[in-house]
Amino acid sequence: MLHDDAFGVGEALNESAYGQGLVARGKHFLFFGPRSGLNPSLQAQERFLQRKKLLSPWPFFSDATGVDLPDWQKKYTNIVSLF
Repeated sequence: MLHDDAFGVGEALNESAYGQGLVARGKHFLFFGPRSGLNPSLQAQERFLQRKKLLSPWPFFSDATGVDLPDWQKKYTNIVSLF
């Protein structure tokens, strides 16, 4: 939006970084089916998808060659108490 849209900001939304305009991208997911009688319901399916997309695990790996398990266990504390 290169011109003010008159919705309260009072300025054009022309953000840029490194000399180029920023682009916002998104995804839409549509659920089809009857409002009742589904198991799980459409609302439950929506929550499941939200959890899958927003809270998916992030696996991280590193090179562990040359690391002995007994040495690692001596060097790092593996017990955590949160209380």
